[in-house]
Amino acid sequence: MKHSLILCALVILAVSFSLHSQTVAPPLNDQPTAMAAVAPNYPPIARSAHISGNVDVQVKINSRGDVEETKVLSGHQLLQGAGKEAAKKWKFVATPEKHSRVLQLTFGFVRVESGKSVQTITTTFLPPYKVEVVWNSTGYQ
Repeated sequence: MKHSLILCALVILAVSFSLHSQTVAPPLNDQPTAMAAVAPNYPPIARSAHISGNVDVQVKINSRGDVEETKVLSGHQLLQGAGKEAAKKWKFVATPEKHSRVLQLTFGFVRVESGKSVQTITTTFLPPYKVEVVWNSTGYQ
């Protein structure tokens, strides 16, 4: 009986120790996952001025997944406001850790003269953090 109790205690101790010593492998992709990605509007003044290019916006995401700060890193002045406003509306997966995450979003503004009689704007989301807005102009602007 005494040996059974000692053996049982050793088994419980061994199992307990092995459970505490296991390490969890970090996720392969620890980038925040976007839940809602918002495309910018192509500013009419930039379209009229034939301005295109990328706007890079740094965002700080809180633990709830909300964008709490934005900072324009690069891009044409006439496109920066549209990129910054769109970045504020993105939403990411919440995290249990109580720390902020920082990442960069890229908004591409592309002007194409299609020669068509109707102007169109096409938006393409390119994971994980790029949005491209293509304006097909008539060529008469």
